Order: sequence, then C-alpha cells, then structure tokens
Amino acid sequence: AMDVLLLTQGWRRFLFEKALMDQWPRPSLDLERGITVSGKLIDKFNSKPIADGKVTYLSMFPVPEVKTAKTAADGSFKFEGLIYFDSARNLLQGENKRGTKLIKFAIDSTPPVLSASYPMYQLAGSLNSFEKNFINQRAAQRKIDESYSFGDKSILLDEVVVAEKKIESITAVKKIYGGGSKSLQIAGNEGVENLQHPLQLIQGKVAGVTVSGQGISWSVRIRGFSSVSGGNETPLILINNIQVDISTLNSLPVRDIESIDIFKGPDAAIFGAQGMHGAIAFYTKVGGNSVTPKEGVFPLFASGYQIPQQFYSPQYDIKKPEHIKPDNRLTLFWAPLIVTDSTGHASVSFYNHDRETTVTGIIEGLSITGIPGSGQLQYTIKN
Repeated sequence: AMDVLLLTQGWRRFLFEKALMDQWPRPSLDLERGITVSGKLIDKFNSKPIADGKVTYLSMFPVPEVKTAKTAADGSFKFEGLIYFDSARNLLQGENKRGTKLIKFAIDSTPPVLSASYPMYQLAGSLNSFEKNFINQRAAQRKIDESYSFGDKSILLDEVVVAEKKIESITAVKKIYGGGSKSLQIAGNEGVENLQHPLQLIQGKVAGVTVSGQGISWSVRIRGFSSVSGGNETPLILINNIQVDISTLNSLPVRDIESIDIFKGPDAAIFGAQGMHGAIAFYTKVGGNSVTPKEGVFPLFASGYQIPQQFYSPQYDIKKPEHIKPDNRLTLFWAPLIVTDSTGHASVSFYNHDRETTVTGIIEGLSITGIPGSGQLQYTIKN
C-alpha cells in the first residue's frame, strides 16, 4: 500500500542522473564494517597538531595485525574496519614526519552509554520465595557435584620443604617523596582490585580530588591550586617515582598497584613547579608488571566485540560413568540463534533433568523485517 501511495504522488519521476554521475551527497554517517579508532597526533611539548605524521596500529588478537595511517593537516587519523574482542589491549605508535617520537595521542572519546528508558526497580531488601528456592536448589546442586566427583579436580602436590625465609617489603620501589598528604593501601583491599582504571581507585575516596571519565579518557584535578585559564590542570603523575603522562595509566593494571600517595597543598612543594597542581604517585607490587614509559607509544584499551559464551547442555545419547549423578539443572536449554526455514518452522532438541516438575519455555525472536515476537510454552516431566 505504501508503494502504491508513493507512485501516485509522483515518485515515479525520481531522477537518478546525479547518483549515476557520482554527485550524490555523502552520508553524514559512514557504513560500519568494523570498529573505528580515531584521534589526533599532537606535539608532546606545545600540544600543536602534527601534520604528515605516521600512526601505526598494532593488535595481537585474534590475529596479529598492523595498520598504518598518515595524519591530516589538523593531525587527525582514523583506522576503520578493525576487529578485536572484549577488552583487548592494542597499541598505537606515532611519530612526526622526521621520525621523532616526542608526540602525544588525543583519542576521540567513545559514544556515551545510553541510559535505560524504563525505570530501574529498587532492591526489595529481602528475598522473595522464588529467589530463596533458587538459592536452595543451587546449594543442593553443589552438594550433588561434590558427592559425584568423577573428574581429576584434585591435584596431589609433592612435599615442599622450606629451607629458609626472608621478610621483604611488599612495595617494589622505595617512596623517595614520602607518604604525601593522603595514602591509600590498594593491595589486599577486596573489591578495589577489580576496577578497570587506576584513577577509579581514588574516585570519591579523597577529599578535594575530582576524577571523571570512562574507557581510556580520564581526567583528575586536585582542589586548592590556582588555575590558569585554558591551561592544563592535571596533577603530576608518577609511577614508581618516575614522572609519566596521565595516558600511561591506561597500561597500568589495577591488580599490580600496591599503594597510592596523593600530594596536596604544601606537601606538593617538594616537586617544585611541576607540582603546581598537586601530584599523585602510584607504586606497584613486587613481581607486578612495571610500567616503563616509551616515547610515542599509547596503549589502547577498548571494548571490542563480545565473545559469545557456549551454553552447556549434557548429551545422554552415549552412556558415561558420570551420568549416574542426579541431574537437577535449573536451566535446561538456551539457544541464542535459531533460524526458521522457508515455511517458518524450526526445531530444537535437548535432554530434560531428573526432576518431576513443570518446565516453562520462553521463545523470543525477530522477523526478517525486524518485527519482534515472543511466545511461552509449558510441559510436564513425569517419571
């Protein structure tokens, strides 16, 4: 009906001459054929854009990949069609047209995550009957797994004799600047080592210190220092007493950090003019991945494509000794991609558990034109 309506409104006179002559306006958004990494290459000292510079992209997963690009007059560059997965660690390496690596990267920030358009339900503060039953069933399943341990899950170690012992300091590097105005112990503090970026360790934990950002774009300021309009108010950043650029923190694993010292007010005077906006010192553990700043190299932490997880579904068609174990699975089957045939039909098969109960199945899908649909079914398992 829409096609007929458009034909009656004169759309049959649509002219294609401009399109055939390649005079059609370029779309404002490019077709996405992979992940895009873009930004600018700037001078390390004066922050001016570097034209005709060279940027190299290096990735090792899923396959080794190297791409190069030249910067435009405004220092901008772009890599398109990249393929990497999850939180991959890739590298960008840059240099100016003379081969000098005294440069910095200004990576374009990723689009913000859109908030949900529906209200988030608050936690009730207590478990309902369904949640209590679910937890009890999981506990019962763990006991069954422990009772029927068929795999080599336990490894008997040979005897170990301790000949001598030596007590060493946990911190790998001596704090030559003292303890600062505020010290945070990170190692051994449950929860904080699971954060993604080092600056998240001090976010909201130190008075007068403001941390903001996401992904690889982070900023930090210490209140109480005079600011210069248009100037850089980033505090001095040190890793194991070595001054580094704030972007170097992207390559410092949170799990390797032993402690953090924050220098504010008069305590920052020890750094002279370099500490005019305060200082933040990170110290790593013994055996941690020490960060050695390298000129012209920028570690790129970015979330790539998600690796789908394979749902485990037991196969009882071939008898195995471990099948004697009672099967009390709560979720029997999950198939994320079922494609119907030309008649709209599809089928799946799976084994049930050993419990006599009523099973609920939920089916959700999309038509070829994107129309969503859902259905529900129930069946009863009897011995």
